[in-house]
Amino acid sequence: PVVTVDWHLHFERPRDVVLQSGTGEPGPRLALAVDATNPLRAFYRINGDGVGPEATAIVEASDVGQFHVVSRGGSGAHGIDGIPGRDGAPGQPGQNASCPSNAASNGGPGGYGGPGTSGGPGGDGGPGNLVVVQLRCTTATCGAMRSVLDSTIASVGGDAGTGGYAGRGGYGGAGGRGGSSATCSSGQSSYTIPGGADGPRGADGPSGSPGPDGNPGPGGRVVIAVQLSAP
Repeated sequence: PVVTVDWHLHFERPRDVVLQSGTGEPGPRLALAVDATNPLRAFYRINGDGVGPEATAIVEASDVGQFHVVSRGGSGAHGIDGIPGRDGAPGQPGQNASCPSNAASNGGPGGYGGPGTSGGPGGDGGPGNLVVVQLRCTTATCGAMRSVLDSTIASVGGDAGTGGYAGRGGYGGAGGRGGSSATCSSGQSSYTIPGGADGPRGADGPSGSPGPDGNPGPGGRVVIAVQLSAP
């Protein structure tokens, strides 16, 4: 007897195809051919910048709404980071005490830290590019598939570049060491001349401001042309 075998062939949903350009550059220009004449699954052919050899994907009808093809502009460059301020100079040491009666002096104050510079602005994201889709379908599949492609094929701009980090203010210089004490003798007795106090530490310099972020890139156009085929 003749036996009919039904394999119930099913394709696993492929990963999304997201193609992105280099820093700040327009997104890849893409050309897609989508064959949706089979009501069970759609066949995608993807060509364009950055694709290399033609990319293909077979997507079950139940998965077409979750399969995305995206051309994305390059992200903006990070801004130049600010330069830290110069550290303050240390204070001068105090004069030591000396016999018989010369008092010690205090240490001098540390110098102020210098200001940090501000970060540079982030670069703008690259714009989206043109994506052209040729949809081949039947009267039974065209309406639904066109609606799916409107929401799953996209051309988006790149993310804005972040502004450069603020340069920190320089550290204040250390206070100068106070002069040392001295122990003196006078006949059968001795006495101490106290040392000087250490000088105060200098104030830290102010930090610069962070740079402003760039602008996100504008989206590109997606053009879908429909070719109606006989069922």
